[in-house]
Amino acid sequence: MLMIKNKDDSFKDTLLKLIDKKGITDVECYQRASVSRQTWHKILSDIYYHPSKNTVICFALALELDLDEAQRLLRTAGYTLSNSKIFDIIITYHIKIGVYDIIKINETLYAFNQPTLTN
Repeated sequence: MLMIKNKDDSFKDTLLKLIDKKGITDVECYQRASVSRQTWHKILSDIYYHPSKNTVICFALALELDLDEAQRLLRTAGYTLSNSKIFDIIITYHIKIGVYDIIKINETLYAFNQPTLTN
């Protein structure tokens, strides 16, 4: 069972460490990410909860993570940003240029007929 001992941190653990590292409160983070209080509670308390890719991306944007940090956070939930999907390319582009505003990113996604991050 050596492989289990070398397991990476969970999404929840990684997210909480990043929030502490960025020096913001949990409330600030989930509000910036446009995540509901109910979803935040599920992340903290439900060991079986698995966030959507959009939710993880919204947290990466809320924390203003660079591309490597964002990819690491996405991996903890089993996702990645790919260069083969227009949606992912748009997210990657905005992170690379330091645009973390979900509304602006949604406008770009909409302009390319892609699903938006939030409704």
